[in-house]
Amino acid sequence: MAMQTNTIQQALCSGFRDVIDSQNAGTQRIIDTITQDKIQSLQTELQSAQLQLANVSQTNNIINTLRPTPVPAYITCSPYQAAYGYGNGCGNCAC
Repeated sequence: MAMQTNTIQQALCSGFRDVIDSQNAGTQRIIDTITQDKIQSLQTELQSAQLQLANVSQTNNIINTLRPTPVPAYITCSPYQAAYGYGNGCGNCAC
């Protein structure tokens, strides 16, 4: 009788352990699926942002090539504004 009781208890413990392991495996699959979906969405968003950045850079290169504008070495006041007294505070201000 004691042997049968022990066998039944072992079978119950083994069965419950199988149920718990199955539940853990199912939960892990759900977490893995959500994680993969999030990773895929972030990769798609990054790819889109990189494409947009490349397009902006390419557009700026084309515009600068077709319509070059002088770029000063450093920003300073206009000598014409300073000499004639009109401007934004550089030289003689006629405010």
